[in-house]
Amino acid sequence: MSLLILVSICFAICLAEAATTIRVVDGTLASTGQVVGRYTSSLQREVVDALFAPVSPKNYSGVSLVDHTVLRYLELEGDYMCDEPLRLPSLFVLKLNGTLSEAENLTLTDRPRFSALVLLNKTSYSAVIGGTYNSSRYPTPAGSRGMQAITIVDGHRNAVRNVRAVAGFESAIGINGGSENEVADSDVGGEDGNVSPARCIWTLSTDRALVHGNHVHHCEKHALDFDAYTSTSVAYNNLCEFNGEEGIFVEETANGNFVANNVLRNNAQGIGVYSNAVGPGQNNFF
Repeated sequence: MSLLILVSICFAICLAEAATTIRVVDGTLASTGQVVGRYTSSLQREVVDALFAPVSPKNYSGVSLVDHTVLRYLELEGDYMCDEPLRLPSLFVLKLNGTLSEAENLTLTDRPRFSALVLLNKTSYSAVIGGTYNSSRYPTPAGSRGMQAITIVDGHRNAVRNVRAVAGFESAIGINGGSENEVADSDVGGEDGNVSPARCIWTLSTDRALVHGNHVHHCEKHALDFDAYTSTSVAYNNLCEFNGEEGIFVEETANGNFVANNVLRNNAQGIGVYSNAVGPGQNNFF
């Protein structure tokens, strides 16, 4: 093995072990000038998976305060394209100053439910902060679930904050399973004259979700949707307006949720409470 290869391997290992913040500007590593590209597949391979050390629950199970001493940060500046979902690990913060939208070669067929441009799957203590995430650039093929903008699936104590999220299918921001996840202080939905054909914020089979301080607007369907088996969750201080169905929708089997101090105006309906085949919603407070 050549000396150059050994040096390269050593550099990558040392960087991965020491990395707390990595900054990418217009597809280039700010620290080295290495081009890593503007596509999520290359960001995943060249940055997220290569330059950050892997973590497991043992890295945070005994930590009483999760802060900058244990979190790792990826700062992206510029405009990027999603050709595959960008999968964030635990103890990871994505800070975007720019945009992330669908690439022309992104496959929209045969996607699993809650697939998204940015996916937090079984992660803990991670966050998406800032930036614009638009999964409505191309129409969703018939029979496909398409792509959401940002989703948290079976995660614990993750956050989405201060983002602009637009969806072309199902929802802009989704939480499925897991517990104690947050969507806060974000601008979610379509635009005047360009209504998103989906929900804005969607929770399903989760508990203790916090949805607060968001502007939820111009979605064709249930705008802020506490769907089936959402429990002990809170929606507060949200502004929901100009939506095609309910501003806030609490569905069947949703239990023990608290909806307070929201402003709902110019929606087809204000608050909807619904029960059908799965079972009744109970003990929800408005």
